[in-house]
Parts: sequence; C-alpha cells; structure tokens
Amino acid sequence: MNWKEHLELVASLGKAFEEKVFSAEEVLIEGAQRGRMLLTCGNGGSAAQADHFVAEWVGRFAIDRPPLRAVSLPGGNATTTALANDFGYASVFSRGVEAFGRAGDMLVALSTSGKSANVHSALHEGAKRGLTTIALTGEEGLSEGVVDHLIDVPSDQTPLIQEVHLMVIHRWASAVEKALF
Repeated sequence: MNWKEHLELVASLGKAFEEKVFSAEEVLIEGAQRGRMLLTCGNGGSAAQADHFVAEWVGRFAIDRPPLRAVSLPGGNATTTALANDFGYASVFSRGVEAFGRAGDMLVALSTSGKSANVHSALHEGAKRGLTTIALTGEEGLSEGVVDHLIDVPSDQTPLIQEVHLMVIHRWASAVEKALF
C-alpha cells in the first residue's frame, strides 16, 4: 500500500458518498438530541473502531461536554466468549442489541467485507427492534434492505476501507458535538 493509493481513494469518494455520510449524520444528531443510545459493533480492526466511536461519544471528540449514551457490543472479552460459547459467534452482537437497543436508538455496524454473519445478525435484530441501522462497509456493501443507511467505501483493501471509516466516524463525532454543544 502506498501513499498515492490512500489519496486517490479519498479523492474518488465524491458527492454521492458524501450525501450518504451526511444522511446518516442527521440521524445520529437527531438521536443524540433526543437522548437515544448509540450501539456499535464490528470484528477485529472494525471492533477497535466501533470502540473508538463510542469513546468519542461517552468521552469527547474535541470539546469538554457531558457524555452521550453509547455502548460498543458485545461489551468485553468475557461477554464475547460467553455469548459465542453459549449461543454461537453469529449472535454475539445481536444479543447486545436485544439487551440494550430500544426503538429510536441507533446501531452503527462496521464490516470491511460486509459479509460478517454476526454484523448481519445485529443489523437484522436492530431493524426488528426499531433501531436506525447504519453500516460502514467496503465496496461489497450489504444486500439490499438490510440497513437503513449504507456507507460503502469503494475499495476492497481493508486498510484503506478502515481509514475512510475512521474519517467518517470522526466527521460524525464532530458534527454531533457541534449540533448539541
């Protein structure tokens, strides 16, 4: 991976991608204004980014302010391994959605491939429970109708996809802070 590839991907994102990001951003702002919970999930590097996004809400992004309601699913190693052992790995995130998610809350799911069974399960559970579902994926995206807001990065290279995902969650954290505080 070279620097030029990173710059070319960011330059190629365009207006349609930006509109998807801003559409989901409006949902996140409105949800935060109403005191709704943000739930996040992902595997591997995407799990780290899901945790990072929650830290921006509960802690802060750029300004000192009151915390916002957020949780990264499933919540820790003991919980993850217990759920995987007792219910199967495909349910580790959906059980968290079932436990914490309420109608009007927001679920942000990250999957560079868009194919993670546990992420799909969480999105389906979120939709069933009336959460607004947002997915950050790579170019493979998700099948139609699985998610309310799909932000699909036009790449199949995991590191590049993750870098754009980080840019997006930072954009959202900044926008929420500016709108609320």
